[in-house]
Amino acid sequence: MTSHLIVVKVAFDPEADVWLIEHSSFPGLAGEAASFEDLAKRIPNMLADLIEASGLAEHGSEIPVEIIASLGTVVRMNDVQAA
Repeated sequence: MTSHLIVVKVAFDPEADVWLIEHSSFPGLAGEAASFEDLAKRIPNMLADLIEASGLAEHGSEIPVEIIASLGTVVRMNDVQAA
């Protein structure tokens, strides 16, 4: 496997109160954690396991990973006063 960039999109699920992997350019990557930081720390190890199991990379190779985070919020208009 050449050093193609792996892109991982993570998002916060307010109902479950966890950060989860929403999409990955490397098939099979899935996971969640209580915080973004915890998930970001786990992703390289999870990817290494998947890549090793697939036999696509040589020992000692480095593969760049970009983690894109998404967090939504709302604006409550009843808290806004008219000018």
